[in-house]
Order: sequence, then C-alpha cells, then structure tokens
Amino acid sequence: MKTIRVLALLLIVSQWLVACSVSDSMNKIVQNGGTILIGLGSHEELGHVNLSAADLTATLTDVGSAQVDVTVREVFPLNVDKTSDLNHRTELGEDGYSGFWFAVIDLVDPNSGLATNLADGAAMLEIQGLGSSVSQTLNILPGPGSINPIMAAGGLNTLSLLRPADQVKYTVNDPQVVFTEQNLLGAIEFRFEYPTIDVDGLQPAQWPRGVTASNNEHLQIQSYTRSEAGTNTLHVVVLNPAGIGAVSAQSAATPAFYQASKVRAVRFSVVYPPQLSAAQFASVNEVTGYGIDGAEMNIDDLVITTPAI
Repeated sequence: MKTIRVLALLLIVSQWLVACSVSDSMNKIVQNGGTILIGLGSHEELGHVNLSAADLTATLTDVGSAQVDVTVREVFPLNVDKTSDLNHRTELGEDGYSGFWFAVIDLVDPNSGLATNLADGAAMLEIQGLGSSVSQTLNILPGPGSINPIMAAGGLNTLSLLRPADQVKYTVNDPQVVFTEQNLLGAIEFRFEYPTIDVDGLQPAQWPRGVTASNNEHLQIQSYTRSEAGTNTLHVVVLNPAGIGAVSAQSAATPAFYQASKVRAVRFSVVYPPQLSAAQFASVNEVTGYGIDGAEMNIDDLVITTPAI
C-alpha cells in the first residue's frame, strides 16, 4: 500500500513539473509556517552536482524588509524519461537534458522550528549555496499555516528515496584522431579495488556497482564484482558492438556505422553504499580497451576524468 501511495505522489509531482520552469516556485502563495516548493534548475545548469539540503540556506524578506532564515527541508531531482525526446537533445553535450532539481522549503526557523512571523503581502525568497543565488517572489497570506508533509506517506519519507545514490561519475575525453572507423573500440573495461571487509554484512546487491550516466542508447554497461584474497574488484564494462570512436559524418549514415558511439558518450557512475566513501573510487585502478574483434587495444590516449571529491 505504501508503494502505491508513493507512486501516486510521484505522479502528482511529475504533473506539476510540466508547468514549472527554472527558478519558478510550484506554489507562489504561502502562509507563515507553511511549505513552498521551488525549482532550482536542471542538472546541466547546476553542473551535474549531487545536491543535498545541507548545501543550501534560504532567507525570506517580507514587504516591510524584515528578513528571516527559513528551513530547506529537502532537495530532490525529477529525472527526464530515458525514452523522451528531451533526454536526447544533445546539442550541448552527450548527456542531453537529464532532469531538474527542486527544493522543499518550510517557513519555519531552521534552529527553533517555530513558524515565521512575516507581514502579509509580497515577499522575496532567496536560496544560497548554488553557483548563483536563486530568487523568487512569493505572496504571504494572512493567518497561520502548517508544514505540508509533501511526498511523505504513512511515515515513509519518499523525498529521500528520490535522491541520487552516493556516487562518483566518470567521463572519458575523446582523442578524435586515435580511434577512427578503421580501429574502433568495442569495449572499455574499468576496474576498481577496495577491501572486502568494507562491505561485510551487506548483500552483494548492495555492493558498489557501475551504472550508466549516458543517454546514448547504443552503449551497454555491465557491472560485476570478483572477490579474492581480501580484495573486491569491481569491473565496469562499457561496450558497443558497433564501435566506440570517431566516425565521419558520411560513414555514420551507413548501416555499418550508424550505431557507433562517440568516445565522449562513455559516461558512468560508481554507486557505493554509505559504509564506503567517494575517496575509495577517486581513480581507476586499471583500464583496458578491446577492439570490436575482442583483441586488447592500447588506450593510453584516453583521459578518464572524475569531478572533484
């Protein structure tokens, strides 16, 4: 029953998203002690960061210039459907438009939990902690309000379930002149090592794993772990039987090459449980390239990058 409630609430928020644009609140009228839902921006605009409520602060200034701090209860993303046209608009890069971040803000003091006491009328909400501040004009209505338990049903805090898992994202820089249609890569294997003891007590399904971070439908990803002598080795294999590399526009229009992927489309994340840390996956232990025929290839020209940790 809880799952049904969660799905219903997710559907409601998804419908709200249709009418929402960046930095535009979902509800522009609110009472002291009430809740506001505001759009922060797309993943692309915010630099593909993994936001948390602890990263942000918010202040509200009323019509009489009284200013108070308010509570950022949670931030969460709504992701674009992988099959949608929006997800495949890649003019600005290989990721397309992957989704949007929202913040749930309660008009209560972050320390005391007491409701604000702002004057009725226009007010300005400002959120700090992003690359630039986000501002939105609101209208404070008379009377006391109450916190809206938005996206929570039966005691299940579904907002936290919407958050991305702890992860380290990897991208590959494209040496345009190296892997051409004459010697395309068929697969790239990334290996990460960490002590087996770090995941003691966890089911293998909860161990670190590789997940795709690309919207290129021709790339496949396989992830598995081998344990030996107290060390777990996570294998993340990104592959495309049609080839990975630089293909000319003329060749890309042919049946032999149209499913080939560019090297810069290779993007994946290592997702890890809370018992581990991002620092354990700050770099790759070993990378191996394979040709379409399965033969090992020299991939020294590939530059694998991660965001700062």
